[in-house]
Amino acid sequence: PPYLTKMLVDEVLPQKDTHMLVIISVVLLVSYLIFLVIGILRNYLLRVSGDKIVADIRNDVYEKAQYLPMKFYDKTSTGSVINRISGDTATLQSFMLRITQEAIAQFVLMIGIIVLMFVMDWKLTLLALIPVPIVVLGARIFSRKIFPFYLKIWRRWAAV
Repeated sequence: PPYLTKMLVDEVLPQKDTHMLVIISVVLLVSYLIFLVIGILRNYLLRVSGDKIVADIRNDVYEKAQYLPMKFYDKTSTGSVINRISGDTATLQSFMLRITQEAIAQFVLMIGIIVLMFVMDWKLTLLALIPVPIVVLGARIFSRKIFPFYLKIWRRWAAV
């Protein structure tokens, strides 16, 4: 749609080409409707798969909770255990849905932008993509260095 909007503003409107105006308007409308339908389907599929994953995790946690020593249950109230199982899995579901949706949306957007860039000017696109491996390598190195700190904090939170 941004490229179509560019065509509309730069070429169609200055030339007062009503035929192209109608065509571009219809294409824009159809593309927005397609994006809407894809978004609805994506949300539905992620919700269904997220519910299944969380149900599996809840069952696994429940199974694990059955084998905890009685000493644990003497110190911890039943409501607290139920709240932890339900609340933590609900938080996990929310997190997974948001991250998955965002990752899919950003990946599709990135691919679309790269394809459009190649269509517009393939040489400039190749030049623009040169730093990508360097950035990916830097991100991997950074994540390896930061992960021990993250793990340490995560374990502190788990102990609370």
